[in-house]
Amino acid sequence: MRTIYLNQDNSHFWSMHPAEDMSEKGLRRLVDFYVTGTQVKSILFCVNVQHALLESEVWKSFYADYDPDQGDDQPCLKRVHGLKNLLLLKDLKINPYKVWLKRCRELGVEGWISLRMNDCGDLDDWAMPYEDAPEWAHHNPGVFWRTHPELRRLKNRSQSGFAGTLDYAKPEVRAAYLAMINELLERLDPDGLELDWMHWVMMFAPGAEAAGAKILNGFLREVRTILDKAEHRLGHKIRLAHRVPADPQAALELGYDVIGWADEKLADVLILSGFSGATNFDYPITVWRKLVGNDVKLIASAECCASAYPGSAIFSYDALYGSAAAALQSGADGIYLINECYRESDAPELLSHVLQHCGQLETLSGCVRRHAVSYAQVCAPGKVAGARLPVALRKSASGLDFSRMDETIDLRINLGTKPEKGRVFLRLGFSGVEDKKAVKAAPVRINSYPLLLTLNRPFESMSSNAWAALKSSLPSDVPAAVEKTACWDVPLQMLQDGINLIEYLPPQVDGMLEWAELAVIPTTE
Repeated sequence: MRTIYLNQDNSHFWSMHPAEDMSEKGLRRLVDFYVTGTQVKSILFCVNVQHALLESEVWKSFYADYDPDQGDDQPCLKRVHGLKNLLLLKDLKINPYKVWLKRCRELGVEGWISLRMNDCGDLDDWAMPYEDAPEWAHHNPGVFWRTHPELRRLKNRSQSGFAGTLDYAKPEVRAAYLAMINELLERLDPDGLELDWMHWVMMFAPGAEAAGAKILNGFLREVRTILDKAEHRLGHKIRLAHRVPADPQAALELGYDVIGWADEKLADVLILSGFSGATNFDYPITVWRKLVGNDVKLIASAECCASAYPGSAIFSYDALYGSAAAALQSGADGIYLINECYRESDAPELLSHVLQHCGQLETLSGCVRRHAVSYAQVCAPGKVAGARLPVALRKSASGLDFSRMDETIDLRINLGTKPEKGRVFLRLGFSGVEDKKAVKAAPVRINSYPLLLTLNRPFESMSSNAWAALKSSLPSDVPAAVEKTACWDVPLQMLQDGINLIEYLPPQVDGMLEWAELAVIPTTE
């Protein structure tokens, strides 16, 4: 069963493939790699950043500034990795998107185009004083952004990062993106269009989000009209997907009226995502389903970056598998992968394993998985991302914080499907603790069952070789702030599908709980 939606991003193919692959054969071979023997259902090909990645009459293309008579010392070559490869395809009169979409159809998978709706990457460098900014930064932002400062969502703060995104309340901004969508649908034959709102989430001036939601709804009606005309011409359905924040409240407060989109048939697919690479282990799929109904597919983004709070990231494909398993068990219709396309070039065996396993609970059951306490990341201006960790071991007041009514620290971890065999471990990470024995000896319960700290000795039922293999397979990396960890063996009968509640009664000493996870290790004993 194919359930994976794979985003082929803006630069991977041209920047990491050799010039010999800039051919129809080389383009088809990329699709073949992604699809053959995998669980990939759809490939979404990114067509823009702040410039168009293909010939365009309505947007400036990445290679528009290139002058073959000026040699290699040109700003545009420094700006775009792989620009020479893009130029090779242009000179050969090969539209890579046409080739990719056709090959997807030949192989029986969906080929989509993906449009970043407000990309502001590298604007931080552009906004620096000229003498401090790297040379390429002065040429990287799109000409539309550079020449229309009046269209940006903020004018009273530094025009960088989120502050520099374009304001969709401005008709000129909406018209620019509608023109691009119309051109794409006139030239290409996709099975779907993804509107990637997560590049970079904020579309309206602060305080204008509620009014902006109505404006965005009108914009999407125009998008749907463009798709309807293309459907009539091409003779097949073209679905509309939106990549939006994982938390429905955050999405609504940022101006994304997802409930209205579902009611008006302006969304066929919602891709629930974090930001800047961090994955989510507890997607509120049930809430989303209640909001948008059963006709809208809910796809959850899974990534190998796990964060308990800002600045605490670890990078582990075991976390990607854990996130995927939790989402699928919660009712997600599929898994979305972004940035994994780069592994096709630098770690193809790893990517093959991901594409063969992360789309189904049955195949994920054989993978080492990490399920961590994480946070939703994205929130509206003025709100705070709800990170549970870090939390102080010593409680200073009682009854004022409903999440901690007494000294006990409660943690919720979505395990996905309870494993039928193998081992599951609870790991907690601490910082600033002088009495390290005390934090390890503190009482711990999971789903009301008490746990014993047993990882420091072999299990009676295991051979010494099996024990050594088990310990070597248990992931050991934790956030940099963690100074001490404690690990408990969790009997499988104590666990349940979905949310598992951990109760940790810490010693009342100085220090912080920084990290918490359940690690699932498949074993044969």
